[in-house]
Formats: sequence, structure tokens, C-alpha cells
Amino acid sequence: AGAIIGGAVGGTAGIIIGDYMDDQAAELEKDLEDAEIERVGEGIMITFDSGILFEVNKSDLQSDAKANLAKMAAVLNEYGDTDILIEGHTDADGAGKPCDVCPHDPDDDIDVDGVCGDVDNCPAVANAGQADADAAGIGNLCDSCPNDSDNDIDADGVCGDVDNCPAVANAGQADVDADGIGDLCDSCPNDINNDADGDGFCGDVDNCPSVHNAGQENSDGDATGDACDPCPTDPTDSCFMP
Repeated sequence: AGAIIGGAVGGTAGIIIGDYMDDQAAELEKDLEDAEIERVGEGIMITFDSGILFEVNKSDLQSDAKANLAKMAAVLNEYGDTDILIEGHTDADGAGKPCDVCPHDPDDDIDVDGVCGDVDNCPAVANAGQADADAAGIGNLCDSCPNDSDNDIDADGVCGDVDNCPAVANAGQADVDADGIGDLCDSCPNDINNDADGDGFCGDVDNCPSVHNAGQENSDGDATGDACDPCPTDPTDSCFMP
């Protein structure tokens, strides 16, 4: 970062201003050990060795910059008839804003995909199209779960879009009844129909799995609930016999 100080004049006034600027340049050079002082026309160009005054995307001066500017200000206060032009960078890549294609990206689009790193959804891998199938803000090429916006929320190593129990860690994906719901998330892990009659009893233990019978009434004590039993009072079901 640097500053150019001085004024445009001509004739006899130019000689006077020239001497004035020479004196100022000499004093700046003496006081600013960490800066390069150069006379430019009727002005003085100062370039600080510390280079960058600000961190990336920050507005707070770095400590070295504060020290240098304080010294420069002390000299400038002694020369009140001086105009000042300040030029600098917005990030730590050294390119001034008018010349920097990525003023907020110090790596200047490191993957060369035409998208600056500060807005690139996959800054280290070229992906000009910025494809992001799950809209998670992470480009598909950098996304370990490109179709899962929660990115394996249960951290079991299985992406949510293919995890049979996405909210509970179950790396083994056990699914005894093969209904597509992992055992840890399955209210009826041994019933592929998952309590089809909705009576609160899973089919593998329901005495009448196809008919709602929350009370599980079974008058004759056989294996079939009354709601499904053709002979609800006959454990031998002999009512079928002639």
C-alpha cells in the first residue's frame, strides 16, 4: 500500500514547491525506516515494506501498518500545504482493486473455473457450472453427499438420501424385515407391513394382523384373535366341521 503526496505547480512556484517536497521527502525517509520514499514529479511516493495494511475482508489496520502511518502522519503534520492520495489493496494478494479480478479472494480463483474463491461453492476444484444438487451451498464436486442437504447428519458414513435410518447412526444399515427402514428407525422391525391395520400391534405379534383389534381379544385362547377367528369360542375351530 502506498501514498503519493504533493501538488502540480509550474514556474518559480514549482522550484519553491520542489524544495519544499525535497525537505519533506528527506524527513520521511529518515523517520520511516520501513518504507520506500521516492520523488515522483512534484510529489513523493511512499511504499510501505509491510505491504498489506489490512487482513483479507477486514477493515482493521494491522499493527505494523498503524506504526508506519503514525510516523508518516507526524511528518505530514509539519507540512500542512500537502495534498495526499492513498492507494492500496482490499486483500492480501497484492493486486489493487481495479486490477484484481477477485478483490475478496487472495488466491484469485485458484481452481481457474472463472468463479472467485469467496463465492465459489467448491473453491479448490474447478466447477464452472457451480452444480449443487442438494442446494447445501457445497458444490457437487466437493460435497461428500451431493444429494443430501444435511450431509449425513447422523455421521454414520451413509448419506441421508440412501441411509435407511438417516437420523440415527446405523453404519451397518440392518433391516431385518427388508422394508427399506433400518431396524433402529423401524417401529416394527420384524413386520414388513409395519402394523398394516394400524392397531398398535406389529404384524409379527398381532393376533389378527389384517383387522384392527387394539384389544387383541381372543376368547378361545387360540392363536387367532376374535376379529379374525371364524370360531371365536372354539379353540379347535370345529365350527367348520359338519
